Amino acid sequence: MKITDLKISYLEVPLAEPIKTATAKALNWLTRKKISFSLVKIFTDEGFVGIGAQDVHFPEWGKFIERTMKPILINKIVEPFYIEKLARMLRAQSPNGVSPRPNLIEMALWDIVGKKAGLPIYKMLGAYQDKVRAMASVLEPYPLWGPEEWTKFFAELLDDGFKGMKLHI
Repeated sequence: MKITDLKISYLEVPLAEPIKTATAKALNWLTRKKISFSLVKIFTDEGFVGIGAQDVHFPEWGKFIERTMKPILINKIVEPFYIEKLARMLRAQSPNGVSPRPNLIEMALWDIVGKKAGLPIYKMLGAYQDKVRAMASVLEPYPLWGPEEWTKFFAELLDDGFKGMKLHI
């Protein structure tokens, strides 16, 4: 099976009510009135279409990813099963490389592999359980917080209903 094409769309979905994400709360960002993301479709010669999405806030990013990743996928990765080959290429980029990383590409490749195998990805990766708890994913604020600020912040997240937190340092 070969990768034949890649298309990215930028979508904005207005929210009925503004929301404040855990990261926004930590960084004192404004509330979000819409969700914006890029949606990728990767096509194969066997008719499988992989779909991936990534939260981004500007449409130009998707155009850049489409222009730069399409030749890599078609000419260097070639088959959707070479996900780790792509991941190594992306990890080898200099710190000044693509940012944010195009995780939607890897997601779409896994989607193709799962469709080809006729299995959900969690089963292909070992199937320990079929449910996972959602958690708050938080960027570390700057200037850096001390234990007191983190304790207060995590208590607020628990009050908001989050059961777990993931901190990106």
